[in-house]
Amino acid sequence: MHEIPVTVTADFTGQSNGDIISDVVFKNFTYNGMVFDTWTTQPFIAGTGVKPVVSFSGYNNDFYTSGQNLDGDRFTGSFYSYTVDPTWPYPMTIGMEMYVSGVGPYYRQNPEDAEVNYTWQVTAVPEPATYGMMLVGAGLLAVCARRRQA
Repeated sequence: MHEIPVTVTADFTGQSNGDIISDVVFKNFTYNGMVFDTWTTQPFIAGTGVKPVVSFSGYNNDFYTSGQNLDGDRFTGSFYSYTVDPTWPYPMTIGMEMYVSGVGPYYRQNPEDAEVNYTWQVTAVPEPATYGMMLVGAGLLAVCARRRQA
């Protein structure tokens, strides 16, 4: 049986555009502390040109992912809020669905059941131009130091 809260963590890459990150690819996916190898990431709502997305606010998520852990237990899971897709014919829904074979039954959590919380952490990666500016600054410091010695 799943314990509440269910904790899912993952590293992912994608293309940032304001609040939305599209073209999401997951790595280091864990479910309640179990590490899984992620096979696929796709939008939960399939459609032409639809891509998996994550949002920093937690209100524009649409992705489905699957894979398996080292023991061979397979998982499928989706984390969704259908505010991204204007063609979704039902009221806005926020929640998660997760199933891990060998671990427990199908699990679903949405606002009618309990609260769903999202927490995002971003790792800053300097752009190449930043490195260039740092090198120029270090060079200027070296020139100034050399002139003072002369």
